Amino acid sequence: MVRKQLLILWVGFLCLLSFELHANQQTRVIPTYLVAAKNYQLKDFTLAYLKDPSKQLGIHDVASDQANWGLIASRFIVPKADVNHWFAINLVNDTPVNLKRFVRFDEAYMSQANIFYKREGTWHSEQSGLSQPLENRSLRSRLPSFVIDLAPYETRTVYLQMYSDYYLLTMGIVIEQAEAFLSSEKRYTAGYFFYFGAALSLILYNMCLFLSLREKLYAFYVLHGLSFLVFAFIYSGFDLHVHSSESFRYMLNTSPALALGFFTLFTRELLKTKKNVPVADLMLQVLVGLFFAAAVAIAIDIHHYYWLIVLGVPSTSLLLAVGIYCYKQRLQFSGIYVFGVSWYILGVFLIAGVNIGFIPYGMISRYGYLAGSLVELSVLSFALAYRIKLLQSETLAYQQQILTNEQKATQRLEQQVRERTLALEKANQQLEQQNRIDGLTGLFNRAYFDGALATEWLRAKREQQPLCLIMCDIDHFKDFNDHYGHQQGDVCIQEVAKSLQQFCLRPSDICARYGGEEFIIILPNTSLKSGGQIAERIRQHILEKRIEDQSPQQVVTLSSGVVALIPDAERQPQYLIQLADKALYESKHQGRNRVTLVDQNEVFSVFELR
Repeated sequence: MVRKQLLILWVGFLCLLSFELHANQQTRVIPTYLVAAKNYQLKDFTLAYLKDPSKQLGIHDVASDQANWGLIASRFIVPKADVNHWFAINLVNDTPVNLKRFVRFDEAYMSQANIFYKREGTWHSEQSGLSQPLENRSLRSRLPSFVIDLAPYETRTVYLQMYSDYYLLTMGIVIEQAEAFLSSEKRYTAGYFFYFGAALSLILYNMCLFLSLREKLYAFYVLHGLSFLVFAFIYSGFDLHVHSSESFRYMLNTSPALALGFFTLFTRELLKTKKNVPVADLMLQVLVGLFFAAAVAIAIDIHHYYWLIVLGVPSTSLLLAVGIYCYKQRLQFSGIYVFGVSWYILGVFLIAGVNIGFIPYGMISRYGYLAGSLVELSVLSFALAYRIKLLQSETLAYQQQILTNEQKATQRLEQQVRERTLALEKANQQLEQQNRIDGLTGLFNRAYFDGALATEWLRAKREQQPLCLIMCDIDHFKDFNDHYGHQQGDVCIQEVAKSLQQFCLRPSDICARYGGEEFIIILPNTSLKSGGQIAERIRQHILEKRIEDQSPQQVVTLSSGVVALIPDAERQPQYLIQLADKALYESKHQGRNRVTLVDQNEVFSVFELR
């Protein structure tokens, strides 16, 4: 009986020993994958994993049989620990041809990302990560990437060593063909630069608004947009193409804290929380202080970046809660603010949730923050533009109210003054009439003509339209006066004046007595030919009236000179009068009772009505 019990104990001991040995052997097993398939890409898989808290282990240590390997998924969260992370995997080429495979980390924020493998019996290594400028890397890629050549039927154990100053951030390892590597880089580059271009356009638009209005509301939003754009730029790794300083990159990591701080200041200004929600405004001020303190802490030590991730979700939730409360209070812009900030906060939730492992990694969860930021920039930029329109409307309404009040006040004053000013207005009208009208003919006088000609000259020069002048003179009027007397001479002048006035059909046509028996007519927008036709009809009309005279024609006749030109900067209105006078003189010289045209080149011609 005792022997039987001892035998059972011995068998149990051997079983336990076998199980322990088998377990230790399992911890040292490195996963193996065939990588020869067409369009090969390995994303979600298992690797051997070793944590090195001492950060002293080298490739010979981790490749030895004493290394205590575990297993880990290729997508994992960088823990809050100052350690080196080692990964191992066996890659098998089961084909008779050489293969080239790319191994890459799909994030850019590792301080060190190195690869080790044996080639012809000798350890080969390559360095990448933020500590290595792009020109020192084997692949000039924003992401730590390596190329592995596999000979036919070769099995190669690849070791990856990674260290990051960032905590609580997601990271993945991908193994793929060159075509898949280049294709993914093209897609991500196109997506990122679409965001960069669109965001920068909206930021520049708001900067123009700020430069125009000089309001701190727009300054805060521009600074928020720029800070978030810098964050997206460094988080994507494209900043490595601009600079090679790891410490400078760590300084730029203050940008998300600054973006949230400036956005909180923007929220206070847009919703006027100091006036409308004093308690919430106090909380927002505390939040601004926390964000800027986080920025200072990150600038001092990048490891403090962890606190920004912890602070991000509750702080943005507070911003959303303040917006919703303001919306319930029906405050201006609160509705559009809630809509815009919801997308922004959704993006922050997604990227924070992915980095702490709360949300599964995916295209939407990883890159959704870019779409959320773009929607927020677009919506709130529209709100800021619409705010300008509202301000203009409010200003206009305020000015209109002031104007209405002034009008009411002036109406009362005008009512009191109106009766007293009627007599003065009548007197002024009579005086103005005397100043403008020739007393004998009822036509405009010489003084009014001079002013009207200057006005029409400037208008014609501005509009580049011809201005026509007709200068008329009663033939042999001195003899008429001497024969019939001055009273009959005045009657003759009046009859001629009535005839001239009949041919001034447009409101802009001006007929004036130029002096004695001379008359002058201003015809705006009238060509030389049209002016000649009007002058000829006037001449014939005077002839048909058959005012008796002792001249050879036995009736009163009229001689005219017509000129029309488009004014320019080199001439003055007096030049037009001079040409008309010359044309009138030519009519007198050629026998009177005729119309003579003269152009701006002083070429004279007798007008004949056809």
